[in-house]
Amino acid sequence: MISYYTGFETEVMRTGNSGEHCLSMKLAEAFTYSSGFSVEPYEIINILEEFGGIVPTEHQDAMDRGIEIMQIETRNPHFEEKGDAHIRQMFLETLGCLFHSKICHLGLQEKIKLELKTRELLEDSEEPPKPKIIRPFKDIDMTTFNNILHEKATSYSHWE
Repeated sequence: MISYYTGFETEVMRTGNSGEHCLSMKLAEAFTYSSGFSVEPYEIINILEEFGGIVPTEHQDAMDRGIEIMQIETRNPHFEEKGDAHIRQMFLETLGCLFHSKICHLGLQEKIKLELKTRELLEDSEEPPKPKIIRPFKDIDMTTFNNILHEKATSYSHWE
């Protein structure tokens, strides 16, 4: 995705799709999140969408101060054998989050669809799945959230 905007290939991102990430609490509260296998790639996409200067942002104050990003390259990547269905779902959800990004170039969308069709993960008329998006934590009504937790809790008889 970055190469479509910069005009050259780069290995600026070398992060695994395996859960190693960290961010400040202020940034964590401002993020939108996704679920499943798109969690990590969506974090990067969300940073590029909100702080990359490509599309307008609600976070101009952070853009003016700058966002510093550090990555931790996986030393113990996702080697476990979890089966073909697991890998297929990873491809679909990860590439789906890229495909549906508001900054995804049309040329990249076509490459993603071709890749998924080549791997027999999509039919000709299909698009990759859209990630389920979770609103930023800063926007959550904590009273309602707390009430839902109490109503739905199954592991404790009561919380106090």
